[in-house]
Amino acid sequence: ALLFSKNNFWHYHAFAYMNYYNAYMTKPKITPEEKAKLSDRLLLSILAIPQVNIEKSQPKEIKEKVCSMIIPSGKIPDKSELVETMVSRGVLENASENVKELWSFMFL
Repeated sequence: ALLFSKNNFWHYHAFAYMNYYNAYMTKPKITPEEKAKLSDRLLLSILAIPQVNIEKSQPKEIKEKVCSMIIPSGKIPDKSELVETMVSRGVLENASENVKELWSFMFL
């Protein structure tokens, strides 16, 4: 996720961070503070995806190469699919109040 954020590949960054979030949330002794911090970062990474992003203008070979590094199916969900996934999985419920307000402002 950090590699993608340093190179301004926000869509890939958000998806990689979602995978990190999913893996971390399976830890048996995660605290509410850790849940809130992870949820905040994940939601903010999705909010950071611009309407027009660099990934869309990349050649198909590069997209496939990057996708194969982070997901076996070779397809990364777009921003709207990531938003739907976050809502359906209850990530927003774990977020801090400030991030919940920002999310509501942006998507509701």
